[in-house]
Amino acid sequence: MLMLSISMGIALICFPFLLFWKNMSSVTLSYENCVSCSVLGKLLCTVDYSRPVFYSFFDVRFTYSAPMKFVALSNEPFSCVSRNGVFKAGFYGAYDPAKIIVFPYDNKTASWLAVDCWQLNDPYR
Repeated sequence: MLMLSISMGIALICFPFLLFWKNMSSVTLSYENCVSCSVLGKLLCTVDYSRPVFYSFFDVRFTYSAPMKFVALSNEPFSCVSRNGVFKAGFYGAYDPAKIIVFPYDNKTASWLAVDCWQLNDPYR
């Protein structure tokens, strides 16, 4: 019985990782660029600040929590809207990680980002 309890506990702990491992990444911020890598260390995307940078803010609401503010960065214009002009609620899970870097936006990350010098990607245009 103890062995069953231990294996169920391990399965419950690993479940979110197993379910979302393809969407998990790490982001490294510097004053020159922003780099995104997969959980396994594969380079996904680099946004170079010396080139034009496009960004967009959006909120993601996880289950039973307050909405978290996220920022999406890219060196290419991207769309956060559906064909009928409504903001895609599922953008967080549907963006192309090879072209766009998405990460939480808060006071710590805001100091690394010069959004005043970049082009806002307006999701409602």
